[in-house]
Amino acid sequence: MSDKSLRNDAQLVLPLQIDASREISQDVPRDAAMMDADAAARASALDTGDSFIVRAPAGSGKTELLTQRVLALLTRADTPEEVVAITFTRKAAAEMKDRLLEALASATAAGDDVQSQKPHHARTLQLARQVASRDRELGWELAANPARLRVQTIDALALWLARQLPITTRFAAITQVTERAEPLYDAAAHTTLALIDSSEAQDSGVARHVARLLTHLDNDWPRAHRLLSVMLARRDQWLRHVGHLDRAALEAPMQDECSLQIERVCEAFGPSGGAHADELVALAR
Repeated sequence: MSDKSLRNDAQLVLPLQIDASREISQDVPRDAAMMDADAAARASALDTGDSFIVRAPAGSGKTELLTQRVLALLTRADTPEEVVAITFTRKAAAEMKDRLLEALASATAAGDDVQSQKPHHARTLQLARQVASRDRELGWELAANPARLRVQTIDALALWLARQLPITTRFAAITQVTERAEPLYDAAAHTTLALIDSSEAQDSGVARHVARLLTHLDNDWPRAHRLLSVMLARRDQWLRHVGHLDRAALEAPMQDECSLQIERVCEAFGPSGGAHADELVALAR
């Protein structure tokens, strides 16, 4: 595997399939060659200067590798909050945090005999010891403050980002993720049907669509309310077919907002702002 193939979100397969063009000695078992390739891929994934996509079957050690990756990043961080591990479920986030804390605890309690450990466990212990050393050096106190390890779900990260910009996002500070959204669906359905009496909705034509829906349902308001609420709960099945949404369309508002903020910065610095461009770029990074 060349260095070039590891750049730009390289895809690492664990365990790696042997390249058919690679010459393998007859006295070297095929599984040994695969283990060597697998070990090389795992070592490459710990290079904090690059990003990787790891593909592997269940039980192949992806969580262990991710734990090592987080530890490797923590050895280079000034604060533990700089490193964020994202999972899909709370269960996975809890498991990941437990593994990190166990590794750090083992690094503090374990002796110097690392050679007796299995290779991947020895690597985890080695990285954990480096993190423990940095913890003592910078006063992180992770053992007393495990919440500083930012292992969270995608929803939790999005909510945290929204709370940092309450005015821009128009989210209140008490905004939170809920697993029981039925009352919210009911409220949205009620607000939608109420648009039939809104002068603004009448001007935009939305009220006409609400009236058409109620006419189709023989003015059965409860039924319309129920159908809209159920539709919202199943929006993952139909939202992609409405309005021809694509990635460019979803990213456009963010790009427009970034452009607007950049224009404001340029206006604030005036004509002489170009002289400080290099310094501003360095600060932004």
